[in-house]
Amino acid sequence: MSVGTTSLTLVDAVLARIQMAQNQLLGKLDELDASTITHQGSLTTPPIAFHAWHIARFADRISSVLTGTEERWTRDAVAEHWSMPDVDLGLMHTGIGVPDAAALHLPGDETLRAYV
Repeated sequence: MSVGTTSLTLVDAVLARIQMAQNQLLGKLDELDASTITHQGSLTTPPIAFHAWHIARFADRISSVLTGTEERWTRDAVAEHWSMPDVDLGLMHTGIGVPDAAALHLPGDETLRAYV
């Protein structure tokens, strides 16, 4: 696979796409204020913050698998810093199938953006 004159492996291409998606996510988050990001339409509706975390968390997991490196989530003890070490975060702690996404207490806007 090649992009321009640079030849990329499949792993490099996937990692580049993940980075592009993360940058797009950050760009969209930059268009929103903190109250919009954390707003819940109802008690059972997860806020945009959950979806942003879930996307970033899954990208962290995939990148780790592809590169053979430790996930940032575990390396930086993010769950502990966010006071979530015993919270059910779903499959592989990525938010997939989390029992109550709306009830998760995610960190403030800047801390969430830093993880994304």
